[in-house]
Amino acid sequence: MKKSAVSLAVLSALSTASFAQSSVTLYGIVDAAIAVEDTGETGKGSRKVLNSGNQSSSRFGVRGGEDLGGGLTAEFNIESGLALDTGAADSAFWGRRAVVGLKGGFGSLFLGREYSPIAGVAAASDIFGQGFFGTNLSAFTSGRLSRRLSNSVSYRTPSFGGVQASFVASPSEGVSSASRVLGTAVEYSMGRLYAGAGYHDLERASTGLKDKEYAFGVGYGVGAFDFKGNYLVADPAGADNKFEQFNMGVSFGFGSGRLLANLQQSRIVICKALGYTVVTAAEADTVETILARLLAPLGFASLSDKFGTLARILGIAPLVSVFDKSTGDFKYEKPLFWIHYPTSREVFARYQVFNPVNDASVMSWEDVFEMRQFAATIYKESNVADRRIEEYASGRDQLLEGQKISSEIFNFEHDLWSW
Repeated sequence: MKKSAVSLAVLSALSTASFAQSSVTLYGIVDAAIAVEDTGETGKGSRKVLNSGNQSSSRFGVRGGEDLGGGLTAEFNIESGLALDTGAADSAFWGRRAVVGLKGGFGSLFLGREYSPIAGVAAASDIFGQGFFGTNLSAFTSGRLSRRLSNSVSYRTPSFGGVQASFVASPSEGVSSASRVLGTAVEYSMGRLYAGAGYHDLERASTGLKDKEYAFGVGYGVGAFDFKGNYLVADPAGADNKFEQFNMGVSFGFGSGRLLANLQQSRIVICKALGYTVVTAAEADTVETILARLLAPLGFASLSDKFGTLARILGIAPLVSVFDKSTGDFKYEKPLFWIHYPTSREVFARYQVFNPVNDASVMSWEDVFEMRQFAATIYKESNVADRRIEEYASGRDQLLEGQKISSEIFNFEHDLWSW
């Protein structure tokens, strides 16, 4: 009860001061667009849609401040997002930002739901200003990096020769589904030069496991050109689930216009327990691969050596680990059951999967398999002794043997059709 009384007293005092000085501003952004989207579904082509927040998320907010004297000001900011096409609000009404705090010669101190230190680094180093498609906001979706933190105490130092540091603490408050977050960032900004780095340490309240998040960003402008890039990482506890995103962008200004371009590559390893790995930022969608596809029909040397031969998918099987009963040591993995892929494609095509590259584009499980949005390793071919590659080869030789088997399968099928 004592904690609640103190909190109410602070908020009441700040609210009274704000109304007394009438230093309250209502602001917002209304953004709508008519767009044509590729559905990503076989045989369905494109569709026309009315989107909200194509260039910048639609929102409205209230902010205010009060001069307390001696260079000290009290400030507040509450902001809500909305979908202009449907009128729907965010799940948390003031979910974009809801803070109250103090600013002065010591820096700034805010309490409430605030942007994380890493979010600041990512925003300052995004060539699109986190608007349009292809921004680094895709790195802040559920299960990845933390963009906003509830129940946070955030402090930002004043600028020392262009260098500023920020710190945040966000307790889980005993909620099992939440995480305790400690974060920091250091940024340097001087003219058109920017460099920043951020780090988050998250401890899950339910398990005590710790997750890590990193961000590195740079920016520089010369003449009509601006260059920005960043590297973002979410590394949850456990193996084979690390998310990475790399962005490199450039913009060119002419008159009142500006051209912008950004190259983005993201990847994450999931479904390890099922015996296969899905790479979300398709390596097959890099610039190098696109060039290879364009050059190959013209008779130029293709880049197929990098991506290997494309084999048909005949079956899918979840794998279970087998351990030695006496020692408990891992022995091998074996298929739990098999699904014949060609006859199951119709079923896979009915169910959607989250598209981490573009969450506005619909993707089915069939698309994941047909576009090879996964990585795979050949560990065995049919043989009399039923041996695995690891039983007669090691190290680099295992990979070479797997590539040899893949090529033999491809050539065998090619010869069948050539007749």
